Amino acid sequence: MAETMISTPTETLSSLLDKFAQLKQKRQEAIKLNKADVAQETRRQKLTSLQAKSSHHHEADSRKSLSDSERVMEYTIEECEAWEERRQRKMNTGIQDQDKLAEASYYKEIKELKVDKEAYLNSKNDSDVANVDKDVKEEVSAMVKNSKDRKFNKKRGRTDDEAGNYISEKNRQFNLKLNRQYD
Repeated sequence: MAETMISTPTETLSSLLDKFAQLKQKRQEAIKLNKADVAQETRRQKLTSLQAKSSHHHEADSRKSLSDSERVMEYTIEECEAWEERRQRKMNTGIQDQDKLAEASYYKEIKELKVDKEAYLNSKNDSDVANVDKDVKEEVSAMVKNSKDRKFNKKRGRTDDEAGNYISEKNRQFNLKLNRQYD
Protein backbone atom coordinates (compact mmCIF):
# COMPACT_ATOMS: atom_id res chain seq x y z
CA MET A 1 0.00 0.00 0.00
CA ALA A 2 2.86 2.36 0.73
CA GLU A 3 4.23 1.59 -2.71
CA THR A 4 1.01 2.68 -4.46
CA MET A 5 1.03 6.07 -2.72
CA ILE A 6 4.56 6.87 -3.57
CA SER A 7 4.90 7.64 -7.21
CA THR A 8 7.27 9.72 -9.21
CA PRO A 9 7.89 13.21 -7.89
CA THR A 10 6.73 14.88 -11.12
CA GLU A 11 3.37 13.08 -11.03
CA THR A 12 2.69 14.07 -7.42
CA LEU A 13 3.79 17.63 -8.05
CA SER A 14 1.56 17.98 -11.10
CA SER A 15 -1.41 16.39 -9.29
CA LEU A 16 -0.89 18.69 -6.32
CA LEU A 17 -0.72 21.73 -8.60
CA ASP A 18 -3.93 20.62 -10.35
CA LYS A 19 -5.65 20.16 -7.01
CA PHE A 20 -4.38 23.57 -5.86
CA ALA A 21 -5.73 25.20 -9.04
CA GLN A 22 -9.13 23.55 -8.50
CA LEU A 23 -9.26 24.78 -4.89
CA LYS A 24 -8.28 28.26 -6.02
CA GLN A 25 -11.07 28.24 -8.59
CA LYS A 26 -13.62 27.06 -5.96
CA ARG A 27 -12.48 29.85 -3.66
CA GLN A 28 -12.95 32.48 -6.37
CA GLU A 29 -16.44 31.12 -7.15
CA ALA A 30 -17.37 31.22 -3.44
CA ILE A 31 -16.14 34.83 -3.19
CA LYS A 32 -18.23 35.83 -6.24
CA LEU A 33 -21.34 34.10 -4.85
CA ASN A 34 -20.82 35.68 -1.44
CA LYS A 35 -20.49 39.17 -2.98
CA ALA A 36 -23.66 38.60 -4.99
CA ASP A 37 -25.56 37.48 -1.85
CA VAL A 38 -24.31 40.50 0.11
CA ALA A 39 -25.33 42.89 -2.68
CA GLN A 40 -28.76 41.26 -2.91
CA GLU A 41 -29.25 41.49 0.88
CA THR A 42 -28.19 45.16 0.89
CA ARG A 43 -30.68 45.95 -1.89
CA ARG A 44 -33.43 44.14 0.01
CA GLN A 45 -32.67 46.08 3.22
CA LYS A 46 -32.68 49.41 1.38
CA LEU A 47 -35.97 48.54 -0.26
CA THR A 48 -37.65 47.63 3.04
CA SER A 49 -36.25 50.80 4.63
CA LEU A 50 -37.62 52.96 1.79
CA GLN A 51 -40.98 51.21 2.00
CA ALA A 52 -41.16 51.82 5.73
CA LYS A 53 -40.30 55.50 5.27
CA SER A 54 -42.84 55.97 2.52
CA SER A 55 -45.56 54.26 4.56
CA HIS A 56 -44.69 56.50 7.54
CA HIS A 57 -44.93 59.61 5.35
CA HIS A 58 -48.17 58.34 3.87
CA GLU A 59 -49.53 57.77 7.38
CA ALA A 60 -48.53 61.30 8.43
CA ASP A 61 -50.12 62.76 5.30
CA SER A 62 -53.33 60.86 5.92
CA ARG A 63 -53.46 62.29 9.45
CA LYS A 64 -53.16 65.85 8.12
CA SER A 65 -56.27 65.47 6.02
CA LEU A 66 -58.34 64.38 9.05
CA SER A 67 -60.12 66.69 11.47
CA ASP A 68 -58.65 67.25 14.92
CA SER A 69 -60.92 64.76 16.67
CA GLU A 70 -60.30 62.09 14.02
CA ARG A 71 -56.54 62.77 14.06
CA VAL A 72 -56.41 62.18 17.83
CA MET A 73 -58.01 58.77 17.35
CA GLU A 74 -55.31 57.75 14.83
CA TYR A 75 -52.38 57.94 17.27
CA THR A 76 -51.19 54.78 18.98
CA ILE A 77 -50.73 54.46 22.73
CA GLU A 78 -46.94 54.40 22.32
CA GLU A 79 -47.01 57.64 20.31
CA CYS A 80 -49.21 59.31 22.93
CA GLU A 81 -46.97 58.19 25.79
CA ALA A 82 -43.84 59.40 23.96
CA TRP A 83 -45.52 62.77 23.32
CA GLU A 84 -46.53 63.11 26.99
CA GLU A 85 -43.01 62.22 28.13
CA ARG A 86 -41.48 64.88 25.84
CA ARG A 87 -44.00 67.43 27.09
CA GLN A 88 -43.27 66.62 30.74
CA ARG A 89 -39.51 66.90 30.15
CA LYS A 90 -40.01 70.37 28.67
CA MET A 91 -42.17 71.43 31.63
CA ASN A 92 -39.80 70.10 34.31
CA THR A 93 -37.07 72.64 33.75
CA GLY A 94 -37.16 73.67 37.42
CA ILE A 95 -38.25 76.87 39.09
CA GLN A 96 -37.40 79.80 36.86
CA ASP A 97 -38.96 82.63 38.85
CA GLN A 98 -36.95 83.85 41.86
CA ASP A 99 -40.08 84.62 43.88
CA LYS A 100 -41.38 81.08 43.43
CA LEU A 101 -37.97 79.71 44.35
CA ALA A 102 -37.87 81.81 47.53
CA GLU A 103 -41.39 80.74 48.46
CA ALA A 104 -40.62 77.07 47.86
CA SER A 105 -37.45 77.21 49.95
CA TYR A 106 -39.32 79.06 52.74
CA TYR A 107 -42.01 76.40 52.95
CA LYS A 108 -39.36 73.68 52.85
CA GLU A 109 -37.56 75.29 55.80
CA ILE A 110 -40.84 75.64 57.71
CA LYS A 111 -41.56 71.91 57.19
CA GLU A 112 -38.13 71.02 58.54
CA LEU A 113 -38.54 73.26 61.58
CA LYS A 114 -39.05 71.16 64.71
CA VAL A 115 -41.51 72.57 67.22
CA ASP A 116 -41.22 71.53 70.86
CA LYS A 117 -44.85 71.74 71.98
CA GLU A 118 -44.12 70.88 75.60
CA ALA A 119 -41.56 73.64 75.93
CA TYR A 120 -44.02 76.01 74.28
CA LEU A 121 -46.80 75.10 76.69
CA ASN A 122 -44.43 75.32 79.69
CA SER A 123 -43.18 78.71 78.58
CA LYS A 124 -46.75 79.85 78.02
CA ASN A 125 -47.64 78.94 81.60
CA ASP A 126 -44.48 80.54 82.99
CA SER A 127 -44.42 84.24 83.51
CA ASP A 128 -40.84 84.45 82.24
CA VAL A 129 -41.57 85.98 78.83
CA ALA A 130 -38.02 87.25 78.37
CA ASN A 131 -36.59 83.70 78.15
CA VAL A 132 -39.21 82.67 75.61
CA ASP A 133 -38.48 85.72 73.50
CA LYS A 134 -34.79 84.92 73.67
CA ASP A 135 -35.34 81.31 72.53
CA VAL A 136 -37.56 82.40 69.64
CA LYS A 137 -35.03 85.02 68.56
CA GLU A 138 -32.25 82.41 68.64
CA GLU A 139 -34.28 80.02 66.49
CA VAL A 140 -35.13 82.74 63.99
CA SER A 141 -31.53 83.95 63.80
CA ALA A 142 -30.33 80.36 63.31
CA MET A 143 -32.84 79.93 60.49
CA VAL A 144 -31.73 83.18 58.84
CA LYS A 145 -28.05 82.24 59.19
CA ASN A 146 -28.78 78.83 57.69
CA SER A 147 -30.57 80.52 54.81
CA LYS A 148 -27.68 82.91 54.18
CA ASP A 149 -25.14 80.10 54.36
CA ARG A 150 -27.07 78.16 51.75
CA LYS A 151 -27.32 81.24 49.56
CA PHE A 152 -23.61 82.02 49.61
CA ASN A 153 -22.30 78.48 49.68
CA LYS A 154 -24.62 76.88 47.18
CA LYS A 155 -22.64 74.73 44.72
CA ARG A 156 -19.43 76.35 45.82
CA GLY A 157 -18.32 74.82 49.10
CA ARG A 158 -16.77 78.09 50.23
CA THR A 159 -16.52 79.75 53.60
CA ASP A 160 -18.27 83.02 54.45
CA ASP A 161 -14.93 84.85 54.24
CA GLU A 162 -14.55 83.95 50.58
CA ALA A 163 -18.23 84.47 49.73
CA GLY A 164 -18.11 88.27 49.68
CA ASN A 165 -14.85 88.79 47.81
CA TYR A 166 -16.28 88.45 44.29
CA ILE A 167 -18.81 90.36 42.25
CA SER A 168 -20.30 87.26 40.67
CA GLU A 169 -19.64 83.58 40.19
CA LYS A 170 -18.02 84.25 36.80
CA ASN A 171 -15.72 86.82 38.43
CA ARG A 172 -14.77 84.28 41.10
CA GLN A 173 -13.97 81.68 38.46
CA PHE A 174 -11.91 84.16 36.48
CA ASN A 175 -9.94 85.21 39.56
CA LEU A 176 -9.27 81.58 40.47
CA LYS A 177 -8.05 80.96 36.92
CA LEU A 178 -5.70 83.94 37.19
CA ASN A 179 -4.41 82.70 40.52
CA ARG A 180 -3.65 79.31 39.00
CA GLN A 181 -1.86 80.95 36.11
CA TYR A 182 0.42 83.12 38.25
CA ASP A 183 0.94 80.86 41.27
